[in-house]
Amino acid sequence: MAHLLGASVDCARRNFGLALDHYWDLGSRDWRVSILRSPTHAFLWPRILDEFRRARDSFDWQGKTSVARLLRVSIDDIFVDRSSLRRIMLSRLPALALLLVSICPHISAKPAGEKTLWKSVQFAIVRFNDAAPQSWNIYHTDKRGILLVKLWKRFLLLDIKEQEVYEVDPQTVKPHGENVEWSMSDLPNDPIETSEWKERDVGLVERIRFRFGKTGHFLDIQLPLKPDGKPAY
Repeated sequence: MAHLLGASVDCARRNFGLALDHYWDLGSRDWRVSILRSPTHAFLWPRILDEFRRARDSFDWQGKTSVARLLRVSIDDIFVDRSSLRRIMLSRLPALALLLVSICPHISAKPAGEKTLWKSVQFAIVRFNDAAPQSWNIYHTDKRGILLVKLWKRFLLLDIKEQEVYEVDPQTVKPHGENVEWSMSDLPNDPIETSEWKERDVGLVERIRFRFGKTGHFLDIQLPLKPDGKPAY
């Protein structure tokens, strides 16, 4: 491969072909290509590979023709063999993975403030101090263990796993038929005080009970379960 950094495309093709013609002379003329630093000559590399494939296909593989092999590559004026080249490429994989991880959330994430549809939980039961409130409902998304509870004109977000309850501003909840739309970006920073949190499964029902504050009212929620113990909503 001739001094490709200053060569034209036709010159590059001739020089690479010349290197293939000299089996014992491949690379002996110190012909180099930078594959790391020079974006202005990035067009040369695909053409070199194309020339290599064309030369490979022209050989008579049934005979005993000697085939030149690329034994070492010059990367920014430093010669490395194929095993070293492989290690160099592998060393760059963590950086590439980190780049992809940092980009993907920005690609898939919803725009800030976009509301999510919360669907009503069928066959659920809510009791306030062991009595049924006049107006209530429970909503869910695909994320299990997170519930939006309507209690009269009040809305509460329950994080069952963390045993936390958040007061939700009703103005941020938009009715959508029997469902509602609400964004997690409207969630307050701190949960409200609760105590005496209890969870247990009773047959095909998951029961969650807690007290508001230390001496306040009790809220009892019962959610349907499948026979395998998973939520039925």
